[in-house]
Amino acid sequence: MGFNSVDDWVNEVTNEGKAQRLDWFKGTTGLGVTVAGRWYDLTSFPGYPADWIHGNYITNWAFGAGTTGWVLGSANWAYTPATALVTRTANADLSTLSQNTQCENGVTYRVTYTMTRSAGTLTPSLGGTALTARSVGGTFIQDVVCGATANAPLVFTPDATFAGTVDSVIIQRRRTFTPYSSDSTWNVGKDINAYTGGSVAPDTKHISAAGVWGNAAVLTPSVLMVVDMLGSYPNVATDSAASQALTNGTDFVANGTFTGSAASWTLGAAWAYGANTVAKNADGTNTLAQTTAIAPRAGLTYLVTYTISGWTVGDITVGFGGGTATTRTLTGNGTFTDVVTATADTGDLIFTPTNAARFTIDSVSATYGIPRYGDGAGVQAMYVLQNLNGANAANFVMSYTNPAGTSGRSLAATVANTASAIIGHLPHSGVAAGNTGPFLPLGGGDTGVQSIQSCQFSAAQATADGAVNLVLYRPLLTIPMTTGFTAAERDLMHQLPSMPQIKDGACLGFFLFAGAVVAAGNNVQGYLETSWG
Repeated sequence: MGFNSVDDWVNEVTNEGKAQRLDWFKGTTGLGVTVAGRWYDLTSFPGYPADWIHGNYITNWAFGAGTTGWVLGSANWAYTPATALVTRTANADLSTLSQNTQCENGVTYRVTYTMTRSAGTLTPSLGGTALTARSVGGTFIQDVVCGATANAPLVFTPDATFAGTVDSVIIQRRRTFTPYSSDSTWNVGKDINAYTGGSVAPDTKHISAAGVWGNAAVLTPSVLMVVDMLGSYPNVATDSAASQALTNGTDFVANGTFTGSAASWTLGAAWAYGANTVAKNADGTNTLAQTTAIAPRAGLTYLVTYTISGWTVGDITVGFGGGTATTRTLTGNGTFTDVVTATADTGDLIFTPTNAARFTIDSVSATYGIPRYGDGAGVQAMYVLQNLNGANAANFVMSYTNPAGTSGRSLAATVANTASAIIGHLPHSGVAAGNTGPFLPLGGGDTGVQSIQSCQFSAAQATADGAVNLVLYRPLLTIPMTTGFTAAERDLMHQLPSMPQIKDGACLGFFLFAGAVVAAGNNVQGYLETSWG
């Protein structure tokens, strides 16, 4: 809805109480010294909201928010605030440390965790599938197929003699798009921002004022950018020079190619199966439908792709999870992708034709799309360091789909990757030739990114298991910080562009452009004032 006038805004805020202040801070403690001329994603920096790793299915991964999200099976597991560690004392009760996840049965995930040990053995499992038992301390990385245990719990099971700590727990679906939403039963991404206030529909929420400052003069001059994090392709390897295929996740559709039959589908009157396809061959608006084995999640967006052949007349509308895409006006054969935002955690995939339509449908799939800007207009891409990046120089290329649905698009310029040891650094940003930031330069005329199909570094980095997370985001506002210890502020009611919208489900993040060397231990602080109507 928004506001019709300043008077309308004043009424909504003062009389209806439709306003909220969001305070935040991010520190550089433990992350080393930032470098002038580079961009940093503060998502993984400690503070409030708590630090988080992109694409992580684990909430409160480093216990920066206490034991939130975790179940400590007995008093023999204890949390120490001073160290932000969970410690196990040896005991014969074999109690576990666990957290439910939204990992999918049969899907492979990369599990990373750090443990110390003075005695005994600790064995993790995901969805009931055991990982390697560990009887030494260290950081461990292992790929595992999630088992079928309900709620796909990650469980750390000690033997009777195990004594030690657990920290830095990460579960990622490698190189597979993982959407973020703070306003649905989907939990991935909520740690980025836990304070947007939830859905205000049918109202719309806007930033009316914002401020930022640092606790040290060396934090200026700098620039802060507030963004809506939409999702990521996690754990892209930097220790490989091979092309890396990226996907948009599980295909929710069973038998989308109708191979040998229309099993898993319900064909309404006027639909008929034949030769590995189904056809709309009579009048009527009855549907072609399937109840997917994995339910969609309310608030998330899906890309439903299908191929039409034998078209002579008519249009079609796609629905999924209670949501409905814009009716597809057909003028001929082709492969089409429709964007659908689910409104429920259960619901059928439904194709509804117009009455006299005549066509054949085949090759149906449904995968995750970007939430909140589903066609990708205005969406930017960047990649951020997850762990050490090595010392080798390399260029970066990627292939993506633009908002018009054109795939195979390439970056407009050669992007140079920079060696870095600071988690959260955007390695494509800096002052060297070929550096760019905070976004990757899109091909000429493209206004955003709908999805990414592949990426490649021209040389393998020196550090084994080095990785970056390729992130899609939408910029909301930018604030220059010119003077140390003094707040830089923006009045978004009277300055243009006016009152950027925070969409329902937004996961807000902060990018920092360092104009000077920022020492470890400094922090940047700020606020957002929002209102809705």
